[in-house]
Amino acid sequence: MMEERIQILDHGKIQLKTSRIARHLLEDFYQEHEIVLVGIKGSGFEFAKRIAAELQKVSPETSILLGDLYIDKKNPNLQSTYSDISSEVANNKVVVVIDDVLNTGKTLLYGVTHFLGYQPKCIKTAVLVDRSHNDFPIKADYIGFPMATTLMEHVKVVFEENDSKAYLE
Repeated sequence: MMEERIQILDHGKIQLKTSRIARHLLEDFYQEHEIVLVGIKGSGFEFAKRIAAELQKVSPETSILLGDLYIDKKNPNLQSTYSDISSEVANNKVVVVIDDVLNTGKTLLYGVTHFLGYQPKCIKTAVLVDRSHNDFPIKADYIGFPMATTLMEHVKVVFEENDSKAYLE
């Protein structure tokens, strides 16, 4: 039996949601000269790149520092979590940890925890799709698309240059 795949977001909607998150970030942090965006390796980093590009379009005077964060999503732990953003870069800055989908909250929690020792000014989180099944005490501060799903369903985001989509599988 073939798995049913339902498109929940098309390219245009993903662009609109990315733009809205970027503008919301600028509203909240309009006084900041630098904002650090950290995408969780893979689709989270792709989403972070899109938010960074949108931020630069809307506010070219704001310096956007973009980095990625590696977390083993199948077996996350602090010892195997690493980023190309150093503590010197994140010190006293706004850090936004970004992922494509918030499932249980475990990956996002490890992402936030990674930066706690860096002495940031604040840490925020952003996701394209929030499935509302948090098993861990974390929420996304910026959500593109909240979606109640069953535990058996899976959300997959595919980022392509001109044809990004999000599916419910």
